[in-house]
Amino acid sequence: GWARYPLKILARLKGLRGTALDPFGYGHEKRAEQADLSAYLDDIKLISEMATTESIESVKQLAAAPSLLKGYGHIRVQNRTTWLDRRNRYRAELQLVHPLRLSDVNHRGINE
Repeated sequence: GWARYPLKILARLKGLRGTALDPFGYGHEKRAEQADLSAYLDDIKLISEMATTESIESVKQLAAAPSLLKGYGHIRVQNRTTWLDRRNRYRAELQLVHPLRLSDVNHRGINE
């Protein structure tokens, strides 16, 4: 019926997604999604810099934590709160274990 016409117009405007002209790109939820993506990329960078065999469980949990980001509206807000709590805990655990660098080790073992 009548809904067909507005949906056709929306389909034609699909090319605007992700551009400065995207009318839905400035909403609170979209900005939160972009912030979450940026945070995840920061986590991946931290993992690549700090991962050790001792911290493997924290690495796994930190890398898997974004899977909690599901749903829309208030459900996503609740899931985001849970994700942020876990993310902060696993980042802290990962940063407690410092990776060894070549300059930290000599022929007798770890430099003191």
